[in-house]
Amino acid sequence: MKKVILSLAVAVIVSANCVAQEQTRQMKTPEDRTERQVEKMNKDLSLTDEQKPKVKEIVLKHEQAREELNKKYPEKNEAYRAENKKLNEHADEQIRAVLTKEQLEKRKQFREDAMEKRKNANPGKQEENAPAPQPK
Repeated sequence: MKKVILSLAVAVIVSANCVAQEQTRQMKTPEDRTERQVEKMNKDLSLTDEQKPKVKEIVLKHEQAREELNKKYPEKNEAYRAENKKLNEHADEQIRAVLTKEQLEKRKQFREDAMEKRKNANPGKQEENAPAPQPK
């Protein structure tokens, strides 16, 4: 009986924690996301005082446009993905215009590292052209 009560208590606590995390995730505004991204870029790329407001403006416009896109396409279909890709490319192009060559190289390396990290986090997913593992 004690095990049943303890199991139920743990289940309630875990589910309450999941709900709280989801609500926190949903409440982030474009401004919050912008601040977080600009802080990370500043830390990673050492943005100059001149670059910070420019990057912040670009990222904020991008985040606001993404917010509108999410409202327009709640189902995240193919049209959503196409428009989101255009938004990302446009913002990326604008940010590249603000950064120096050295910062662009650092940014490229950070992105490659992040992709590798995601790839290693999901070892079950293979690229389409990747050869199948050979049995030993």
